[in-house]
Amino acid sequence: MTLQDKLRDIAKPKLPVGTNGKAWSDGKATTIADFWNNFVEDRLPNKSIVIAWYQLLKDYVQSDDAVYAIRFFADKQGDDPKSLRRGFLTKVNNKTSYFFTDNFHADYYAKMAIDGFVPTINEFKKSMTAREFPARYAFGGSYPEEVARAAYNIQGKNPGFHLSQNLYKIAHVINAGTDYLLPNGHIKGIGDICQQYCPRGDYDDWKNKKGYYLRELSLNSTDINLLKRFLISHYLRFVCPMNYFLIPTPRCQSSNNPIPKNDIGEHPDLQKYAIYRLYERYGSDYIDYLKRIMLPSSILNPITQTEIQKLSEYGNKVIDLSYTHNHQNQKKSGVKAKSPKASKPSSPIHPFKNHLTKVTNRNGVPFSQNVINYYCSTLNHQLFKNILKNHSLSTDIYQCTDITALKAVYDVVSQKQTPDAKKLAKKRHGAGKSALREYVGYLRASKQATNDNKQVFD
Repeated sequence: MTLQDKLRDIAKPKLPVGTNGKAWSDGKATTIADFWNNFVEDRLPNKSIVIAWYQLLKDYVQSDDAVYAIRFFADKQGDDPKSLRRGFLTKVNNKTSYFFTDNFHADYYAKMAIDGFVPTINEFKKSMTAREFPARYAFGGSYPEEVARAAYNIQGKNPGFHLSQNLYKIAHVINAGTDYLLPNGHIKGIGDICQQYCPRGDYDDWKNKKGYYLRELSLNSTDINLLKRFLISHYLRFVCPMNYFLIPTPRCQSSNNPIPKNDIGEHPDLQKYAIYRLYERYGSDYIDYLKRIMLPSSILNPITQTEIQKLSEYGNKVIDLSYTHNHQNQKKSGVKAKSPKASKPSSPIHPFKNHLTKVTNRNGVPFSQNVINYYCSTLNHQLFKNILKNHSLSTDIYQCTDITALKAVYDVVSQKQTPDAKKLAKKRHGAGKSALREYVGYLRASKQATNDNKQVFD
């Protein structure tokens, strides 16, 4: 089977199913190690297949004419569909090329690894450079404005992760959007890096070149070298099957313990434990992988067998996780069932909450009601109010519309610059950063934003 044959029938066979057509048996996991042993381990792709994919991608990214995928600029600015960049191709210095996309691009690699399929390096390289490999699939829809400029197909075949009967999602171990160690020792997120080296740009920057749209940029030798290093690191974090695993979708999870975004895949202790388990599985190849992705010392220092093995202790973390197909009866994480009470008149719902029900996250996935509630409660948390007060802002977030001031708050929250920010990150599992980013998106979409210099909230 060729790569193009596989991409045409990417949904076949269906994702792993068990008895009675179910993707798994309902179960519970007391600790992170229990969850890995009872759920994750049996659903990892064949070891030799994953290593083969890593070798292919490692060779590919070193090619002079490699085209890289960047998981960014998949969100609209306000209500403007011309601000989307999914599938948009850029060439720098007439040599280094990349296109923007969302998380759906990685699903193709995950599905092929699960199916035991590895293309040859030559057909994979041709597929990428000839713009035959899809940037994404059309779950959640696409806008005519982005389809018109996209050099890569953004309406590809669905691999099966977002079909109605599917109950899986992929969880990344090393985040593809944060914590890149730059040569100067600074640690930056993808937003800051893209803003400087591969910006969103204007819609009309893309010109029709030989039948497809292309943006051409120029960088000096220092900047192009840093960009190339980032592109390689990000691409390997983003798509390599060595950096993710299958978990139940959030709607199928529940726990009485707080879990970030009500999604076990976002739990930092699971991510740390996964590094240990994946090293146990892939050995020296995994260490080689970690050394190629601009990993800062805050995640692992140094990248050695001894340091990785220390991460085994995170397997003892108690999560009390349940997973079931009957997701309608699942409770959201950290909330215990309460006895019925007499009904009370409902409070007015703030427009921000309504906004979240109508938009998707940066990966094109609708927000669940649990996530919406968690974001809103985080913005009303006393620790968050303390941070607003320290910036001479109203402690009612909904009275704050100054984007420049909110960017200063965002930097404090995301970088944990104060004691309150550190406590908030611990208590709310990093939700402050995501919630504030979505609130800024709401202000921009509703035309309420003031003092807005189009700052990036990565």
